[in-house]
Amino acid sequence: MAVKVKIKKKTPTLTPDDFAVPGDRSARQMAYLSFVVVSLILIGIASSFGFRDKNPSWIPAIAVTVWVIVPWWIFYILLPRRYRSRIGLKNRAMPTHHPEIRDLVSRQARMLGVKEPEVFVIDDEVGWIKTFSAGRPYIVVTKPIIELLKPAEFACAVLRELGKIKSGHVRAFSLLHFMGSTPRFLRGIFCMPVWFLHLLLWQNWEDEAEETLDRLLLIYTRNARLCASTILKMEVERDPVVNISPDEVEDYLRQHDPLQATSLQVSAHFKMGTTIHDKPELNERLKSFVVFTQSDDYKNLVQKLKEVVESQKPRK
Repeated sequence: MAVKVKIKKKTPTLTPDDFAVPGDRSARQMAYLSFVVVSLILIGIASSFGFRDKNPSWIPAIAVTVWVIVPWWIFYILLPRRYRSRIGLKNRAMPTHHPEIRDLVSRQARMLGVKEPEVFVIDDEVGWIKTFSAGRPYIVVTKPIIELLKPAEFACAVLRELGKIKSGHVRAFSLLHFMGSTPRFLRGIFCMPVWFLHLLLWQNWEDEAEETLDRLLLIYTRNARLCASTILKMEVERDPVVNISPDEVEDYLRQHDPLQATSLQVSAHFKMGTTIHDKPELNERLKSFVVFTQSDDYKNLVQKLKEVVESQKPRK
């Protein structure tokens, strides 16, 4: 008697390895590995001093171990949790408080296949949106960024932050945020090993991670101009020196005949051109938009995403 074996068809998924920039994960892993190696070397040197005399002592090794572990615990665990507690539940997005933002995050989290994070909306002078991790990731949105971005652009900004969760980048970006706001003398004296890790991530990994998130945004939105508009407005907003309005950013991105350009459009092009020239990393990101959207990888990933969406639809 023949036995029928039912083979379960593998469900297509879009993983971080699919859209990550080459070198993204390896740079992050190398930074963490270097941090561990340097920490072990420092502990080993301290141990050698402790056992140099006739009366050996573990005190130097223990002191250096504490010097390494405590700042790591503070920046990776304590500060994100304290920041969440300081924001407070009164600023948490709920059905009665910014329900549209909560619903947006919920929909996009399901679309990406990540656990829905908590969302907090706070007052601030500058518009920004960032993701932190206190066990469960949470997103902090400032009210100026809601006013600055159009609804579609704000959805892009939220999707990009959720991309940090999908890519496993939340804790590294949290470290960059909290270490960047710490005075230099405190970093150098009390946090040297963790500061070393911060420098490695900042110099060797952050640009690749940002480009990975840009790729995710392009794949899911399939709208390069919308992505560029969102990123430009957010970059301009967080730079206190740049004096460019959202309308000027849109005029810069809008296609038009240069011979028919108005004085406002000419001014917008001059300001944005100068800003992008002064920010080479931003210029490279915008160039990578064009290169990636014209590549076969982009087309294949968009097609794979369509297959993922189709597989998730309920069958009749």
